[in-house]
Amino acid sequence: MAEGMTNSEIGARLGVTERTVKAYAQELYDRLGVRNRAGAVAEAARHGIL
Repeated sequence: MAEGMTNSEIGARLGVTERTVKAYAQELYDRLGVRNRAGAVAEAARHGIL
């Protein structure tokens, strides 16, 4: 995500479908309390994960 890859690119790299990536991303957004990819990346940076 932080590298700016699309869901399709992430899926190809991980060997899963784009739909799977979307589902996991949405779960991540919900857990982090954010609405989108940019928010998730910002939260990760804020917590020192990136």
